[in-house]
Amino acid sequence: MSNVYPAGANPAEESYIQTTAFLRKQMIKMVIGVLLFFMAYCVLLSLAVILAAGCIAGGVLMIIRMPDYARHIAIPVGIAMMILGIMLVIFLVKFLFSRQKPANPYRMEIFAEEHPGLFAFIHQLALETKTRFPKRVFLVPDVNAGVFYNSSFLSMFWPSGKNLEIGMGLVNSLNISEFRMALAHEFGHFTQRSMAVGSYVYSLNKVAHNILYENDNWNTAITRWSGFGLLNIFFSRVTVYLANGIQYLLRKMYTLLNRQYMKLRREMEFHADAVALSVCGTQTAVSTMRRTEMSIFCFANCLQQLPELAEDQLKFFNIYEAHLAMIRHYAIRNNVPLDEDQFPVITDDYFRTILTSQIKLGDQWATHPTREERERRYLAADIPSQTVHGSAWSLFNNAEQLQEAMSALIYELEVPDSGLCDLYTVDEFISDMETKQVIFALPRNFHEYYDNRPFPTISNPVRLPDDVMDKLSFYALYNPENSQRIRRYFMNRQDAETLQAIADGDIKVKFFEFQGIQYPVSQVRTQLPGLQKAIELDGEWLRENDQLAFCYHYTWANDKAPRLLEQYNLVHLYEDQATWLSNIAAKIMESITYIFGSGGISVKKSLPYFDQLRAASKELQGFLGQYSNDNLIAAHWEPVLDEQIGHFLSYDYVYLLENEPVNIEIQHVHAIISGVLEHFNNSVLLMKKELLEMMLPTSP
Repeated sequence: MSNVYPAGANPAEESYIQTTAFLRKQMIKMVIGVLLFFMAYCVLLSLAVILAAGCIAGGVLMIIRMPDYARHIAIPVGIAMMILGIMLVIFLVKFLFSRQKPANPYRMEIFAEEHPGLFAFIHQLALETKTRFPKRVFLVPDVNAGVFYNSSFLSMFWPSGKNLEIGMGLVNSLNISEFRMALAHEFGHFTQRSMAVGSYVYSLNKVAHNILYENDNWNTAITRWSGFGLLNIFFSRVTVYLANGIQYLLRKMYTLLNRQYMKLRREMEFHADAVALSVCGTQTAVSTMRRTEMSIFCFANCLQQLPELAEDQLKFFNIYEAHLAMIRHYAIRNNVPLDEDQFPVITDDYFRTILTSQIKLGDQWATHPTREERERRYLAADIPSQTVHGSAWSLFNNAEQLQEAMSALIYELEVPDSGLCDLYTVDEFISDMETKQVIFALPRNFHEYYDNRPFPTISNPVRLPDDVMDKLSFYALYNPENSQRIRRYFMNRQDAETLQAIADGDIKVKFFEFQGIQYPVSQVRTQLPGLQKAIELDGEWLRENDQLAFCYHYTWANDKAPRLLEQYNLVHLYEDQATWLSNIAAKIMESITYIFGSGGISVKKSLPYFDQLRAASKELQGFLGQYSNDNLIAAHWEPVLDEQIGHFLSYDYVYLLENEPVNIEIQHVHAIISGVLEHFNNSVLLMKKELLEMMLPTSP
């Protein structure tokens, strides 16, 4: 293994493998919680058995000892009592007979004889982290690695062996040292005794979830029982009330148990990080985290492409080639350099261009710390790193065959109708993506000053005097700092809305973090004025700068100034219309979502959404009637969309006929609004691009 391991790699230091006092405290709390939950369940089950025994005995005695003249009452009452007790016990033990959900269908088990280099690598890493070799090793498609165990109810009595899951997207995006870091993190979990607690929690969660939420068959049996007369209705309702009481108690404990488990999981993540960090070093840990984050984004983007490509009768033969090409394309497009392995070198400068909210709401269910939290710990440890270059795929035999097999499985499960599609090469994929980006990309000279926002309203543009023009320049108006200030302005507006929602009680939290400081919710209104003042100042600056910028171009245009103003107003008008279209689309999509996505909502309850759908469709007809003959817009409509629009304008869609949804009409209006929204926005973007190109300086 000397060819893939850094020289002088050392086992994890004992201080890093040892659990912290805080982690041990969380483990103790978790164990106590598990025991209390188990005891509570045993008590409830014992009481249910006692009640069932009493009901059965009482029912039998009632039937046997009742005088003959009362037998016609005693028999049904006795039987109903016995059923009550039996149904209550079944309610608490039915999880033993529930069908297990199928395992992850993407898992592909791999073996040492197939990949000796990888298994030797894993064996060496197990020695370094002082843990056991995993019981089994699997490949999955994702950009991830994980530990799991095949858990069942028996796991409550003895924990299962731990298995290792390796995401092929992760292998696709890391060098050998970084892959070692990712696996070392998972081996850090292997060293944790709290993983055994996790097995118990997983099993108890399955029990609790079954009792709380998987009751369809039991409810059906109760409903059938209650259909045999008033007496059975009474006893079935008593049974349901008792079951609801059991659910109430278990739900409270279930919530507390999982909240504590989430706290434990966060500490387990930090501990696993510490183990991995001790054998891999700080810089490797940082680069692993950053490359993984970018890779996740690019892999999700690739998967989103699959259905759209299938509609065009295209498919990838190897999704992982496309994934790697997209990582490199995304890096280059965002000015991120590539190293000798052609992997992105993601520095702090990249993150400075990405603005995030200044508000963080404490997510009590978050099991993984943020990248920033983890990096702070990596940097504080300051452990030297040694890098072994080369793709992590070099550890596998027949890497391309694995990638192609997993790609075929992804298509089989996600896009099953893609069998007859033509193969789409990676070069074609990147070329088409670059072409679209070139077509719709606004001129870079503006440094995204006008990106992702409509052109502002300009009032009475004037020619600027010479002394003002002498002090201005294109770069002074459109430098990156100004664009960054604009993005911060809009982010602050969102943050202000969030703080207001917290203040109004629409967002329920006890604490929130603002500008890196944690506050109790009672202080939310004290933070709003400062943020609102900053928004007011930035808003005023933006209005003035927008007006000044257009006047600058208006002055430079000389005799072409009227045409420039006309084109500006035209784009501004179409952007307003795009906003109107977006509002129509929101109403239509909301209606369709409620009609079909509300878990079997009744026709009666869905009537308001059908009314909203009809009203929004009337708006859409008015909009399309106005723009279907507009060459600036309709010229970009595809023939199929044009045909759908023609049909839509010629008929009144009813959407509901004889209490049945007219699916074909709903499908048509969904396709129309999706297509029109995309094409209209693209058309406006092209107009905007043309105008900005007119505004570019003619000389350096």
